[in-house]
Formats: sequence, structure tokens, C-alpha cells
Amino acid sequence: MTGRPPLRAVCIGAGGFNRANHAPVLKGLAEGDEPRLSLEAVCDLDRARAERFQQEFGFRRVHTDLARMMDEVRPEVVYSLVQPTATAGVVSQVLPTGLPVFTEKPPGVSVDEANRLAELAETHGNLTYVAFNRRQMPAMRRLKQWLTDHAPARYVHGEMLRNRRREPEFGIGTAIHALDALRFLCGDVEGVEVRAQLYDDGACADYFVKLRFVGGLAAELQVIVDCG
Repeated sequence: MTGRPPLRAVCIGAGGFNRANHAPVLKGLAEGDEPRLSLEAVCDLDRARAERFQQEFGFRRVHTDLARMMDEVRPEVVYSLVQPTATAGVVSQVLPTGLPVFTEKPPGVSVDEANRLAELAETHGNLTYVAFNRRQMPAMRRLKQWLTDHAPARYVHGEMLRNRRREPEFGIGTAIHALDALRFLCGDVEGVEVRAQLYDDGACADYFVKLRFVGGLAAELQVIVDCG
């Protein structure tokens, strides 16, 4: 036993994505002989949904008001797991506390939103992490090391091939992982070109992206949402 007390954690958002992907992990971190988290509260605008979430994963209390939760609970770490269109508004309320923040991707649905959050995090000294999980894949980390060992690379090609992923939000909800993986591997982007090829029904599109990175490396990304 280390004797280190678990971090007081709160979770913002009790939706289906959180329930399927993040909450089981948080519950696991709060269990066992040496729990790393104490699940103090879950906050959601839908109180009934939050109460179901509380019962399923063992949070101590339920809130529907973010500011009140932060004031009453005094957490040590915050998980923001809301839909992309709500992320910037929620996280911008949390960052001025200076607390560590884990947030789902993307950090805003526009460059301006993402930049505003980055500026707030820098101003208030937050330890933050956006859930771009491809960065943590062992194969991706080995590839990054290979690129470093064999620098300078000239060209990188990436593909994301999916079947029947025709939802309108696929670009910011899933395809952004592939884009971020290229940025993780290659560094900062200084130029980008995007061509969207609509499907016949106009409901969705495939994306063909050309990227130019600082230092001259070029990359291409193909995102095909419905390969058949």
C-alpha cells in the first residue's frame, strides 16, 4: 500500500459514448486495494440520465449545474466527456480553475474554439489531455521513433477506410483521429488542402487531404467512409 489518497474526480457528461468507453475505465480506477480515483460526482443536464449513470458506475452524487458542482465538490481532476459541439463551452468553464482536465476530442469544432481553449490552458497552467488515443498506440509510438531515427522523412501516406460510416459528424468525431496521428508523427502543419467527394445522395463525403509540415515533409490522407 502506498498510502496515497485517490484523486477526487468529477465527470461532465453522462451520454452513451461515455458510458461505453470512458466510464468503465474510470470505475476500474476507483476500485481495488489501491484506487487511483474517487468518483465524486457526475454532471449532466438530464438529471435522470445522470442518476442512471451514477448508479451504474458508482459516483457519489449527481449534479445538473456545472458551476455548482465544481464549487461544492472541489475536485482534483475533471473529465469532460460531452458531444463535440458542447466541448468548448464546457472546458472553457473548467480551465480557469487550473485543474487537470481530460477532454474528448476534438477540442472545439473550429480552429478558433481550439485556439481559445489552448490559450486558456496556457494562461491558467492546466495539465490537459485531449483523447487522441492513436498517439498512445504502441505501433504508432514505434513508427514515430523510426521516423526520428531515419530523419529526414520526405513523404507519409495515411488511410482511414471504414464501412457504412455515413454519419454527418464522422469528420470531427472519428476521422480527426487519422489527421491527428499524422500531426503526431510529422510535427506542425504549415499548409493543408482538402477535397471532399460527395456521395450520390449528398449525405456524406470521402476526404482527400494534402498536408505540408514545417521542415518540408509532405503527407496525404485518404478518408473513405463507406468502402462497401
